[in-house]
Amino acid sequence: MEDEGHADDTRQFVLSNLTAYRVSTIPCVLCNTQLPVFDRYPLVDGTLFLTPQDYNAQSIRVFVGGRWLYLSAVCVHCLMGIQTCVVCKNCNARWDGSSHQLGTMYTYDILAANPCCPHRVSCKACGKPVRDPSEGTHFYSEYSTSIQCPHCGVPDYHFIKPLSTFKQVSDGLAC
Repeated sequence: MEDEGHADDTRQFVLSNLTAYRVSTIPCVLCNTQLPVFDRYPLVDGTLFLTPQDYNAQSIRVFVGGRWLYLSAVCVHCLMGIQTCVVCKNCNARWDGSSHQLGTMYTYDILAANPCCPHRVSCKACGKPVRDPSEGTHFYSEYSTSIQCPHCGVPDYHFIKPLSTFKQVSDGLAC
């Protein structure tokens, strides 16, 4: 039998945490569609991710790497912009999740990983930029870490913004 290594660890992590909560589905954080979780890959019809942000009341709280995070999901329709697309309320840029691998789990917040405008890199306390967006691409996981604002000194997950900073737009209008 072939050793799946890290993939099998991920599968066991997801399944054991869902079992602990006695659930077999997980909601899409964007459209609330309940996604059944399968015991083989692909785990969901979408993708799973870990985030320090509690996006909804059905979040699965997990302990990973010495800190509490939330196991969350985005369905394939929201990832691909099928029927509706997800748009930043500040700059109207479309959030594009099509590059994410379906059915697996990312260890960072996929909604924060590609900031589209200055608001997405601003401090939650003072509103000033924590990072210069013109510096180029950083590691995706850097946008899911707590950092100290260079202006006011407040540590926070500054790049992870509430879902209320996004809007869903019907297909054809902005997709």
